[in-house]
Amino acid sequence: MPYRFKLYLGLFKRSRIFEIVRDAYPDQADSWVERQERSNDRGLTCSLSVEVDEQGRVNPDSFAISTAPWVLGALQQGRLDQVTRDAFKAANKVFRQRLTKILTVADNLKQEHGLPPVLTTFELIEILKAMAVWTSFTPGDDNGPTFCRPTDVRC
Repeated sequence: MPYRFKLYLGLFKRSRIFEIVRDAYPDQADSWVERQERSNDRGLTCSLSVEVDEQGRVNPDSFAISTAPWVLGALQQGRLDQVTRDAFKAANKVFRQRLTKILTVADNLKQEHGLPPVLTTFELIEILKAMAVWTSFTPGDDNGPTFCRPTDVRC
């Protein structure tokens, strides 16, 4: 059985979730601090993950997209009233189409220039840029390490 790797993209501290919610609801700040302390949730989370095979090829069907950054972005933008399950499904569909387009354009360019069909930094950067636009979420200045073990991340 060939190796498969899981890439976690858009890492940020789970504690940012509580900070953003606390900032959105300052009159309930004490309750959020208490919940955060009880949960002892100090690890990392991610915005999305994707599988890559041992040859460096992306499995486009393996994208797992978290609702957290999408909802947090809505909170930061003052648009919480627009957050519904149907709105997420629709936004998720559009975002997945954007991811497919990024991968398709990159694959076409690789074929045109005789390059191997491996994931490139161009694709990673474009995926991250698309994610930032899609979520409107800003994790802050300290959004975790660039590389970490899978056990360090809970998505």
